[in-house]
Amino acid sequence: MTDQAQNTGENEQSFAELFEASYAGQGEPLNVGDKISARIISIGAENVYFDTGTKVDGVADKKELLDAEGNFPHKEGESIDLYVVSKTRSEIVLSRALAGAGGYEMLQNAKDAGLPVDGRVKETCKGGFSVEIMGRRAFCPVSQIDARFVEDTEAYVGNTYPFLISKLEERGRNIVVTRRALIERERQAATEEFLSAIKPGEEIEGTVVRLTDFGAFVDLGGLDGLVHVSEISWSRVNHPSEVLSEGQTVKVKILGLDQDRGRISLSIKQAEGDPWSRIDKTFAAGQVVDGKVMRTAGFGAFVEIAPGIEGLVHISQLSYDRVEKTEDAVSPGDEVKVKILSISPEDHRVSLSIKETMERPAFTPRDDFRPERSERRGGGGGGGRSQGYREESKVTLGDMFGALLKDKEEKDPE
Repeated sequence: MTDQAQNTGENEQSFAELFEASYAGQGEPLNVGDKISARIISIGAENVYFDTGTKVDGVADKKELLDAEGNFPHKEGESIDLYVVSKTRSEIVLSRALAGAGGYEMLQNAKDAGLPVDGRVKETCKGGFSVEIMGRRAFCPVSQIDARFVEDTEAYVGNTYPFLISKLEERGRNIVVTRRALIERERQAATEEFLSAIKPGEEIEGTVVRLTDFGAFVDLGGLDGLVHVSEISWSRVNHPSEVLSEGQTVKVKILGLDQDRGRISLSIKQAEGDPWSRIDKTFAAGQVVDGKVMRTAGFGAFVEIAPGIEGLVHISQLSYDRVEKTEDAVSPGDEVKVKILSISPEDHRVSLSIKETMERPAFTPRDDFRPERSERRGGGGGGGRSQGYREESKVTLGDMFGALLKDKEEKDPE
């Protein structure tokens, strides 16, 4: 291939690429079925011409844009929502048929292509709703008006929604539509796009939308993820409502993705970071801090000094007084002051003391303390416990029982 031929091929390719890019101005062409906001640039006797936001103008049949009285209510410069019906290199054909009045052919095209059709819910009827679509009456079952359970059917009356045509018979005299299928389709597309864009380990913000006994559901922007109750906080949480509320914005870490089932596992506490990894920057040995007694045991009490950080107050560190049972000194829920005795981040251990935050009591002798006992047991002058023991050893059995024997002889000489 000569250089000239190669350059010609490159020029032709570049032209084709530029032509396709000209449809959207941003490098992405418009597709048949796309809904766009087109601005009127010229109004003719039969057609209306639009600025499509690309380098190619759009055209629509003027009859489709008439109101109920047959008048054309629009002006140049006004923008209208229209659908792309077809496109060529010279023009893009637009239609409001998928959003307003139209013929049976348009209904059939919308059904075959799976394109949404705007419909106005006129009234409730047996089993569902009467919906006006393209000037025709259609039926929407109550189970197909929304993706969620419908409690108040009257709340939908008078509103206009996009629908998919699920059944079209008798030349448009028997039409069944569904809004639920469209919602689920759009949700599935959003889910796939979202799941392909995120990865486990990423941290994003979301909104708490629902609380259950086992966790909290967080809206990540059209897709919900679950934060299990064990992943809400580093502290012990019995129910999500203890620390979360619906509508609250939270930062979460993505733990896992189930592409097939569209499920996302999240963690709030891991997005905050392990508190033990920064404990040495927050606390130091000898520091006195506030804490809360979380639980008690026979050997002491566990006190939380920060979310996820619990330390042990040994029973010997509960009080200067002798403590037989931990519960005699503290109970779960008590707010206490503790002194940090030692910290071991690698072992996730903190030793605490309550008594070290108290004033040491002055020494007072016991009530049953007797100095003479101490002197007798002392070792001064050869006395003490050994001297007392020697003196006690001089007492003989005759001394102890002699009086008893003498008394018996007097009563019974023989």
